[in-house]
Amino acid sequence: MTKRTRRRIKGIVNAIVSVLLVLMLVISTAYFVIDDMLGNVEYVDPSSDDYIVSFIPEDPNESLSSEPDTDSDILASYQPIASGNIGNKLPIVSSKDKVTNVLLVGSDSRGLDFRGRTDSMMIITINETRKKIVVTSIMRDVYVYVPQVDTYNRINASYAYGGESLLMKTIKHNLGITIDRYVTVNFGIFTSFIDDIGGLDITLTADEYNYACEWIFPARIARGAMTEEDVKLYKNGGVIHANGVDTLAYARMRYTTGGDFRRTERQRTVLMKAIEKLATLPINEIISLCEKYIGEIRTTFSKSELMNYIIKSPTYLGFEFDLGRIPVDGSWQYLNVGGRSMIGIDYAANLKYWNKRVYG
Repeated sequence: MTKRTRRRIKGIVNAIVSVLLVLMLVISTAYFVIDDMLGNVEYVDPSSDDYIVSFIPEDPNESLSSEPDTDSDILASYQPIASGNIGNKLPIVSSKDKVTNVLLVGSDSRGLDFRGRTDSMMIITINETRKKIVVTSIMRDVYVYVPQVDTYNRINASYAYGGESLLMKTIKHNLGITIDRYVTVNFGIFTSFIDDIGGLDITLTADEYNYACEWIFPARIARGAMTEEDVKLYKNGGVIHANGVDTLAYARMRYTTGGDFRRTERQRTVLMKAIEKLATLPINEIISLCEKYIGEIRTTFSKSELMNYIIKSPTYLGFEFDLGRIPVDGSWQYLNVGGRSMIGIDYAANLKYWNKRVYG
C-alpha cells in the first residue's frame, strides 16, 4: 500500500469519525432538550385514584338534569352490565402481541384543573407486533354502569364523577378493555395548537352547511378569510383551510345527519390530519411546539416511557392506522332514560369488534 493510499484511507476514516461525532452531539443535545421539556408534564401515579364526587353539574347540552338515574329510569328491555364479567363471554385473544392501550381524553372543563365532562374519548391502541395503531372513539352518550359511584349514566359523566381513573374503570367494567395509560389535554389549548401548526384543510359536506353558516363562516368573514359571497359557494360542500377556531367548531358539530356518530368521526379526522401535518414540519418547529404545549398535558406515562415513545415515533408513522368507534354499526339502540336520549349497546359485540381490529 502506497503512502498516498494510506493518507487517502486515513482521510476517509477521519471524515467518518467526524460525521459520527457530530451526529452523536446532535442526538445527545436533542435528547437533553427533550428530556428537559418532559420535565414540564404533569405526571400522575398510575395506581392512584382521582377525586370522587356525589354530584355533578347539569350538562348544558341536555334539557334535563344529569343526576344519577333511579331504578325506574332503567328500561326493562336493556340493562348495562353491573357484574363486570364481560370478558368471560369472549374468545381469548393472542397474548403474544405487544399491545398498549392509551386513553386520550379531551376535557371540556375550560379551566386549568382538567375537571369537567369528557368532550372526546379515544382509545389509542399500539400493537407493536402487528405494526398497527387502532384509534377507537367512544361515544359520549353510551349508557353505562359507573362503578364506585354505583349509578347508571352516560359514559362521559364518569369522568366528571371521578376523573380519569374512574373513567378507565368504567371502560374496563362495561367494555372489557384494560387501559394501560392515559393522556389528558384540556380543549383550552386546542385552537392555538392548530393555529401553530398552520391550520388544517377540512372538507365540509352539504349537510354541515347550515351549522357552518352559524358557527364557522361568521368567524371566517370577521377575520377576512372569506366574504359573504363566498359562503354561497359552500352550499354543496367544499374544502376550507381552517384555523384553530374553525377546526374546534368543526370537531364539535353535533346537530347534523349522523348526530354524535358523525361528530366522533370528525374528531378522528382532525386527529389524523394533525398527525399528518406534524409529520411534515421541520424538527426545530416540532421541538418549539413541544416546548410550548407539553406542560398542558396530564398523564400516567412516566418520563422515561414518554421519551421512549418519542424516540420511536418515526417508526409509528409507518404503522397501519385503523380508525373506528364504539358502538359499531348494528350493535346499539337509542334509549329514553328519564327523558334523556342515550345509547344502549351490545357490550360483547363491541369488544369482539375491538379485538378483531387490534389482533386480527
